[in-house]
Amino acid sequence: MECLKCELRGNYAVLQLDRPEALNSLNSETLVELDQIISELEQDNKMRAVVITSSTERAFVAGADISSMQKMSPSDLALFCQQGKDVFNKIANSNLISIAAVNGFALGGGFELALACKIRLAHETAVFALPELSLGMIPGFGGTQRLPRIVGEGLALELILTGERITAQRAYDLAVVNRIYSGDSFAKDISLFVEKLLSKNSKSAQLAALSAVSQGMEVSLEAGLKIEQSQVEKIAKTPDVQEGFQSFLEKRQPNFST
Repeated sequence: MECLKCELRGNYAVLQLDRPEALNSLNSETLVELDQIISELEQDNKMRAVVITSSTERAFVAGADISSMQKMSPSDLALFCQQGKDVFNKIANSNLISIAAVNGFALGGGFELALACKIRLAHETAVFALPELSLGMIPGFGGTQRLPRIVGEGLALELILTGERITAQRAYDLAVVNRIYSGDSFAKDISLFVEKLLSKNSKSAQLAALSAVSQGMEVSLEAGLKIEQSQVEKIAKTPDVQEGFQSFLEKRQPNFST
């Protein structure tokens, strides 16, 4: 891997974007590597989560690689945007809990990558924006669709049409990020968050919850409740349910099978 670093930590992985000289701008090679690593992690039954972060404090991802995009034909540019959408969809639809740990600039495709993750954590230095319109483009990696689903149509259009840069605090206020961290221990704070997130829950219940939420977001409430019920019926047959109930009654930590 030339553009990414991947470290396995038991039941989760830390994936670092590693093109510091380009502030991790996304080119086709980076997208290919990202797609490959996510596929490999999904095939590892021990893996439950992936943290996507940066090797440099200056930027999470400063956008797509404009120098390479400028050389593309219209058809190649369209294919590049489809490539980005495909990879980000894989992250969004994965059984892994994808966590964006954002420090520095998350602009354009970087913001869109964070939006594709299930949970977004930010350092206080993080800056988010979708500046594509100032380049004569629109967000092409899913930003026009994912951002409105989080902040609503009006606010999404404001951010897209103005290209305004927003701080980590503003992103938190808009529910774009889940938590903000400060100081020099960001990497350690993220590790503690992930380890706590995974330490108490069974994997089978995690998968059922991810499926219920992701599928339910795309349908009506009535249809979503049916999806939830189907997951309840499925998970009720697993040994983890009885272990969870029994451990609660016995006031001990559960020993889940997964």
